[in-house]
Amino acid sequence: VLMDVSVIIKRYDPVKADASYKEEHRLYLEEDARITILDVLRKIRDDKDGSLAFRCSCSSGICGSCAVRVNGHEALACTTGLMDSLNKEGKVIIEPLKNLTAIKDLVVDLTPMWDRLKKSDPWLIPGKTSEIRWDKKMEGSLDMASGCILCGACYSDCEAFKVDPDFLGPAVFNKAYRFVIDPRDSGGKDRLKKLAESGLWHCAHCYLCASICPKGIIPKDSISYLRAKSYRMGLKDDPGASYVDGFYHGIKRTGRISEPLLAFKVKGIGILKEIPFFLKLLTHGKVPRIRGPIKGIKEIRKLYKIIEDGRRGKA
Repeated sequence: VLMDVSVIIKRYDPVKADASYKEEHRLYLEEDARITILDVLRKIRDDKDGSLAFRCSCSSGICGSCAVRVNGHEALACTTGLMDSLNKEGKVIIEPLKNLTAIKDLVVDLTPMWDRLKKSDPWLIPGKTSEIRWDKKMEGSLDMASGCILCGACYSDCEAFKVDPDFLGPAVFNKAYRFVIDPRDSGGKDRLKKLAESGLWHCAHCYLCASICPKGIIPKDSISYLRAKSYRMGLKDDPGASYVDGFYHGIKRTGRISEPLLAFKVKGIGILKEIPFFLKLLTHGKVPRIRGPIKGIKEIRKLYKIIEDGRRGKA
């Protein structure tokens, strides 16, 4: 049984004046669950339009070169089934990755991602020469972090680039995490300082990177670990880290979130510029009053002490 399939491809031709356009191809294919998006692209190129450009190599979900957007979501063309991608009208939309410049059709320039990867020093910096004993937990963490194939899917779907064009990206932070947790690495604070200065605290925690990763990696968790590690090492210059610091000490001091303290921690002396705005809020009764510690503050401080002693190896 043949099915009528409509494949809409967002194409780009640098030679044409109207460079970006959408092109529809009608195909008659057998209802076969094994047909992938990559199979469809190859058929269009071979049978209909030899000028269609796209990347592919292994066809096994290993190399990551065929990453595209299918119906608005990032995916590997070689592992994404056509049958699962068709809407009720028998249509599928294929587009190039976002946040990257198109070179030709579905082929994008990955140079920005590679440049960001270099900034993170993605290699082991030798340190200890003595024997290091591995445990299963560490091995599992390293395997997960090393599983990234740098396909660019998470880079494409990341919203942080809208507020910080210099943001390193989920995949790069995940690669950095792989070396930060390696007990053989001596990059330490210098490596974390580079990451903190490159948008580590600008991740929006939207989990888009985790939802579309074809290898099941959760870069957001890697970013959270790097944030916590850098914070504990005293790297608190970023407003994001300052916010965490204010939150942490506010709860410890009174058991409440102190908005004035948070504002001062994030803005620093720059908070003086906000005095006119503060006075306007004050006249409208919008300034939260400063309250003392809650009744259970002693118990909260005991919890803080247990956590802090544990970090120092005293628990």
